[in-house]
Amino acid sequence: MNYEYIAIALICIAILIIIVQVFWLYFISVKQESNIKNKKRITEVLSGMIVSVMSAPNQDCLEDEVEQVKDYVRGNILKIDILAELILELITSDEASEDDKRSVVYLYEKVEPIECFIELLKTGTAYEKAYSCLKIAAFSIEDQVPVIKKYIYSGNKDLAYSASMALSVLGDEDSMVEVISICSENYKYSHRIIIEFLDEYTGDLEALAKRVLYEC
Repeated sequence: MNYEYIAIALICIAILIIIVQVFWLYFISVKQESNIKNKKRITEVLSGMIVSVMSAPNQDCLEDEVEQVKDYVRGNILKIDILAELILELITSDEASEDDKRSVVYLYEKVEPIECFIELLKTGTAYEKAYSCLKIAAFSIEDQVPVIKKYIYSGNKDLAYSASMALSVLGDEDSMVEVISICSENYKYSHRIIIEFLDEYTGDLEALAKRVLYEC
């Protein structure tokens, strides 16, 4: 057996693997950069559209601007997601005027971006459901609590965590008692996770603590 040829072959294979890895990393980098640029472009377009909505001089113009937004985001989850983020940012902003907020609320009611996430919550992949849980919680859509609550028992850890966090943000006491009970009984969960949930809880923390002491 010629060990020299074997060594050369192994070196060539190693070099080939390194080359493939370099090209793969380059491909991922280019794709990520493209995604970032695309998201930035969409954000700029939607920001401009929202400014036009807020600047509409009358109801007819306002409705025209809203229709343009609807046409732009229709059927595109990324655009809908960015729109939802921009709307939430403006609604909760201390700098936006009341008139601007009313226009943005009108836009939200007409475009209904959150409806996309309500649908994904029921029919999407585990990742899409997990993301939708948090998005719905951010908009305080409390009527989706029963759907979100089912996922705290999911075998997918990311989905179970996101559902639990969403319920905490929504301040649903009954659900959080169950979440804390699950975490306490499952040795795979650390108490740090419970603390994370409690940090985001928007309900009556004292009332929750009393129920946990008696029921868990």
